[in-house]
Amino acid sequence: MKWIHAARLARKAFPALYVALGLGHPAVYALSAIALAAEFIPRGRGHDAVQSLAHLAAIAAVPPPYDAALALAFLPLLEASLRLNPRPWWAYVAPPSIALVLALPLAGVAPFISLLIPAAYVSLKALVEWGRMVTARIAVEADRKLRTVAGRRVSYVLTISSRPRLRGVRAVIHAPSEVRLERVGVDVGGDSVGAEARYGLGGVKRPMLLLELRSGDGLVSASRRAPHPPIIVTPRARRAVEVGERLLRRASVAGAGDVVEVREYVAGDPVRRIHWKKSLKLDKYVVKLMEAPEVNPVISVLAYASDGEAVDRLGAALASAVAALLVRSPGVRVILIGRRGERGEREVSPGNYVEAMDSIMGEIEAMNIRRLGGALGAAGLLADLVIARRAAVLRAARGAGVILGERAWLRHACRPPPRDVDCIAV
Repeated sequence: MKWIHAARLARKAFPALYVALGLGHPAVYALSAIALAAEFIPRGRGHDAVQSLAHLAAIAAVPPPYDAALALAFLPLLEASLRLNPRPWWAYVAPPSIALVLALPLAGVAPFISLLIPAAYVSLKALVEWGRMVTARIAVEADRKLRTVAGRRVSYVLTISSRPRLRGVRAVIHAPSEVRLERVGVDVGGDSVGAEARYGLGGVKRPMLLLELRSGDGLVSASRRAPHPPIIVTPRARRAVEVGERLLRRASVAGAGDVVEVREYVAGDPVRRIHWKKSLKLDKYVVKLMEAPEVNPVISVLAYASDGEAVDRLGAALASAVAALLVRSPGVRVILIGRRGERGEREVSPGNYVEAMDSIMGEIEAMNIRRLGGALGAAGLLADLVIARRAAVLRAARGAGVILGERAWLRHACRPPPRDVDCIAV
């Protein structure tokens, strides 16, 4: 930065050179006085650009061959102005370019050349900088592999880098609505920014980021697209099935039901039923006698939902409920109620839990109804939308202690609440 301040001091001395080299030319005196006065303008936004343009006008009035020499000598001072006053390239090129058009027919070749030198310098500098920004390879990397469950937020850190490195280039990042950034302004040379993502549906997500690049001197800008690191989103239902499977595996080792008493171990008793704490206290092996589990509880589910995300939430709730019942029971009967009131049944046991839940979830229908104004609706589809009446749902759910379903549709069947049946809305 020291050379930039030195350039500012040198610029104040240049009007004296214009006067010395333009003796006898009143236009040089007038423009030199304007350039000197511009040097003492109170500092503010754009003052360096105004001062540089005033100097270029005075240089163009100096007689040849001094005008071209002064134009070349002024280029370092012009570079300092570009660094201190970030403005688009055309703000520097437009005034000399307009003067170029008028100078050639009115004043001849010499002023044309003195104006062409700074205009060509700024234009070439802007072109090179723009070429660097549009050809550099921009990479967006995360600090770890990104995995989450649908509906849950995952926090991570993104690093934005470029090859070759774009020194001094800043970027404003525009991300899709599912991705939130701690801040949107970053340095493309390896800056890091905190991020958070949330997706309602499972899958491998590969969002695109839009980067608005701007050179450090503000001359040029460019838009680039960069792929976000992939985010593996596990569906809620799949996660619930995995958790339920682990729960049932632990229950099979410990034994289902509650421990009511113990007795002495005899040959042939399963080792997993040994009550180790009691055995240590009694100094002999004893086994747990379990409370007899309930026999095949029944749960019914409205096998339809408004969209894919609602189907995922409903499947997750069903998988969790069935796993909890299987901990105490040898099996669970699941009644599937279609939106026209049709009924289907599935038997689920600890042995076929995963396969049975996959089959059941494959039969839950997504009606693909958009939410309009906070309510469910579908333009042009309402006439074709058939939902089972309350009586049909309760008839299909006969024998079940629980009816599970999406809130928007379950309320029609459970208002007023039916007897001996618990309605669980998702």
